[in-house]
Amino acid sequence: HSNNGDVYPVLDEILNGKFGVLDQLCQTYYENVNNSKKQLAVYKRVEELITEIYAEKESLVTIENAVNRSRNNILEDAKVEISSLSDDEYKLMCYMYAGFSTQAICLFFKCSSEALYSRVYRLKKKIKASNSSKAELFIKHLG
Repeated sequence: HSNNGDVYPVLDEILNGKFGVLDQLCQTYYENVNNSKKQLAVYKRVEELITEIYAEKESLVTIENAVNRSRNNILEDAKVEISSLSDDEYKLMCYMYAGFSTQAICLFFKCSSEALYSRVYRLKKKIKASNSSKAELFIKHLG
């Protein structure tokens, strides 16, 4: 995860327990690109954690609450201002605003970094097209 506390203050609040372990495992996975045995072990543990996190609705609620507290209710505003957001787009905003690493978000969505960048690009286009008075703020926090 990002170590820049100024940019992602909320990440420190939520990165405990499963979230902290998961983010560390995501980093380890990508650091061991040439060691398939280590990657497989990390992959299996990450897959277990991701399944647990997705199964627990309170995990996303924990992230949402932390992001809203630290970013002046930005997610609540996004729900109101951009009513056409899909569930996945909203989750993407949650994870990005919380400061999860690109690698962690890719694993959450089971996609490549290229696919993630495409998702972010499309999300930014949708935000711009919404004509929300807060569009620039929403986009700024997507990186």
